[in-house]
Amino acid sequence: MDPRAPIPTRGAVQIRPARPADAAALERFFDRCSPESRYQRFHGATGPTVRRELARITAGSPDHRSWVAVDARDGRTIRGTATLARGHDGEVEVAFLVEDGWTRRGVGRRLFGEMALHAEAEGLESLVARVQGGNERARRFLRTVAPGARTRFLGAGEFELDLPVAPAAQLARLAPVDALDVGASSHRRRAGFAGRRPVDGQVSA
Repeated sequence: MDPRAPIPTRGAVQIRPARPADAAALERFFDRCSPESRYQRFHGATGPTVRRELARITAGSPDHRSWVAVDARDGRTIRGTATLARGHDGEVEVAFLVEDGWTRRGVGRRLFGEMALHAEAEGLESLVARVQGGNERARRFLRTVAPGARTRFLGAGEFELDLPVAPAAQLARLAPVDALDVGASSHRRRAGFAGRRPVDGQVSA
């Protein structure tokens, strides 16, 4: 794949569940992301903490489900990732990250749509996202993909958004179906949630 080739918009990625074989590609994806995007996703966490979270993304478990957006031109290069995880207080938190050069191309929207469909299949009514105060773009994005989202300020420069699942899943169903989106049915796999959240639950899209 020629890295200089123009990035297509529709059909550019395949959305599917993350798997252990993605570990090396996920590390390369993370290394390509800008320091700002990494900071927004992991809220300043570095080193072993981030590497443990990357390992959790590829390992998967009943309490921690993740998806990847894979470049359709080679079927291997990861351009985005999204995670759903339930905390001990019962809240199901979302976190995702899209490679800087692939933002504003529908990748984040398709990742969120897959999470919303899975959440609906699990019978969840709402999801939670925590976003840094300076990341207005992520807050606008979440209000767009989850109509009716409610925002509250947590303090310490952080906002929490309550994201209703039903309207988000409805939007995902109405989105054009891409023949290359081989992961579109993954939300039918019913695996309950119980346990740890993504690191800081941050969003960068």
